[in-house]
Amino acid sequence: MLSEIAALESHHLETHSNVQSGQNPTQAHVQPSTAWSCKSCTLENEASRTTIPASPPEQIARRAAGEDAQAQNRYLDILEHSSFTEIDHEKAQHFVYPTNYSIRDYQLTIAEKALYHNTLVSLPTGLGKTLIAAVAMYNFYRWFPTGKIVFMAPTKPLVAQQIRACHEIMGIPLSDTAELQGNVPPAMRRVLWSTKRVFFCTPQSLQNDLRRGVCTAEKFVCIVVDEAHRATGNYAYCCVVQEIESKTHFFRVLALSATPGAKFDVIQDVVTNLRISHIESRSADDADVKKYTHARQEEVIVCRLGTQILQIKALFLKCFTPIVQRLLRGNIIQYGDPEKLSSWYVLQARERFRKSPNYASNRSAESDLALLVSLLHAKTLLTGHGLSSFRDQITNWIEDRKGGKMSWSKKEMLQSSEFQAVELSLAVTPGASVSSNTASHPKLVKLREVLLEHFQRHAVGKSSTRAIVFTQYRASVSEIVALLRQLAPLLNVQPFIGQGASGKAKENKGQSQKVQQDIVRRFRLGEFNVLVATCIAEEGLDIGEVDLIVSFDALTSPSLVRKIHGIEEQLELGSAVLPERDGAAHSLEASFTLSDARLAR
Repeated sequence: MLSEIAALESHHLETHSNVQSGQNPTQAHVQPSTAWSCKSCTLENEASRTTIPASPPEQIARRAAGEDAQAQNRYLDILEHSSFTEIDHEKAQHFVYPTNYSIRDYQLTIAEKALYHNTLVSLPTGLGKTLIAAVAMYNFYRWFPTGKIVFMAPTKPLVAQQIRACHEIMGIPLSDTAELQGNVPPAMRRVLWSTKRVFFCTPQSLQNDLRRGVCTAEKFVCIVVDEAHRATGNYAYCCVVQEIESKTHFFRVLALSATPGAKFDVIQDVVTNLRISHIESRSADDADVKKYTHARQEEVIVCRLGTQILQIKALFLKCFTPIVQRLLRGNIIQYGDPEKLSSWYVLQARERFRKSPNYASNRSAESDLALLVSLLHAKTLLTGHGLSSFRDQITNWIEDRKGGKMSWSKKEMLQSSEFQAVELSLAVTPGASVSSNTASHPKLVKLREVLLEHFQRHAVGKSSTRAIVFTQYRASVSEIVALLRQLAPLLNVQPFIGQGASGKAKENKGQSQKVQQDIVRRFRLGEFNVLVATCIAEEGLDIGEVDLIVSFDALTSPSLVRKIHGIEEQLELGSAVLPERDGAAHSLEASFTLSDARLAR
């Protein structure tokens, strides 16, 4: 595993200030850098062999393989069949790091590592992954005068955001920079690829250009992958790396993610697919990060479920009984208490069932398993989000019943007396409609109370303030927005959701990336003071200063936990209200997260 740039073994750190607007930075000071040794990665990666061939091939092969003659020959064979871009030896003796930003030790350490290793950087949101990327890109821009550098991000708003950030941080010349979106015609794309050197695009755009021969893979020397946790399966990130590697092995990969994965296997896929040879991971509690962050106080807010929700829940759980009993008799699940069943358990049971010898003779159980997952999701909506979100789900099922396209299992359930009792109860229960003035869940009452107190306090002090409410489901966004808009003009509320259509409500039709960009811009300008967002708002968009962050859901998602905490790390001392995680004292579905503080200047 070779993860160094061979020519840069003896180099010096060169730091510069006034790196703005594409100016040539002036030298601030020079100091010897750390001597490098290649550490073995905890996660395996057989394909990590990229480097930059600045030294003679035989010398590189010896460094890569030691005294192993066979390994040296294999590496020399790679060199023989690969193309590479020439290096500027003089400039490659140093690397540039900006001093017009405060120098944080962990950022400097990670940036230096990223120059010499294919590195996966895992940092919470707000701790400076973009600066690290800008440093790597600018130095490869200097070292390889004809090389191409590309920054890939999964969405167009993120692409546009990163162009501004990288230019402001390192002064990468805009004259050498291009943003390549899908609306750029092929002829112009060829011109840009041949005349520019630094590119910002989605991975799909680059993948298409590589396959069409619009750009030359051999010219790439540095690839930055934002939101790198997406690099699994056949996602475009993986395909881009494969396409470039088929032409050359000499390119650097820098992968960025706040949450590379919750499971070992997922992280291993990212490491393998992006040819990672080194991992730099930090949390807010690490010693070299902690001194740059602010303390956070945490408490728990628990909202007890109301009588109406409990009554409807009791009726709804009776719908589970026939499905659960059939699965128990078939030995497909081992316990059937719908209060304790989880979607994860049912999905695992389905995987085991599909591999069992009884699968062919009991295919009808597939319908029961799929329906059970849907029922559990609906139960989560009822207990965690309220009557209105639950009613939307039930209404969709009733529409399916009218259409007649459904499994026999679902048809039987919808025609049952138990389900009809749920329908009747919803029809006469206050708060079961988004248009109702009655909050359909105790958490909504508390949410309204918290936001009202927060904005009234700032109004008395005549200071501006903004807040974000995160919620997992689109239907919940509509309900929260409808409730909070009753507090206008003190609260000016705007939904922020993904592109896909979901449900019948106007606000559930999805927002294009252009609309998302416009909402973020207007929020930063203060035209809205409350965003109610699904997890789409987690994907790295720079939303500006925020004083209050609320997670309407229990924090069970590692991504949301780390990203919200990452936002908090930019805040001065405040309070965070978190749900208990052991479930002993209360249901997680009846709790939500609150972070209250001001952004550090």
